[in-house]
Amino acid sequence: MHARQERIGVVRRMDTAERTALILRKLDDGSLPAKPCAVLWGGTGTGAACAGCDEPIKPSQIEFECHGEDGVIVHICRSCYSAWDAQIARRL
Repeated sequence: MHARQERIGVVRRMDTAERTALILRKLDDGSLPAKPCAVLWGGTGTGAACAGCDEPIKPSQIEFECHGEDGVIVHICRSCYSAWDAQIARRL
């Protein structure tokens, strides 16, 4: 059934271990900032691609907008933000 779901366009939810591994990879390759947000905004999803999982953040989801001290702005879903924030804290 899983293969059929992917064929018809149903997105499979990422488990915690997969999400953490993805966030770690993006921290290591520099595609996610390794410093905490200087300013953090939250609201309903705008359809922007999540910087963590690359999926669109739907209006039914929480979207965070993280402004870094260097001016970089990151749009990230709640699940990815939680994993990202935890990994940044572990590295500090």
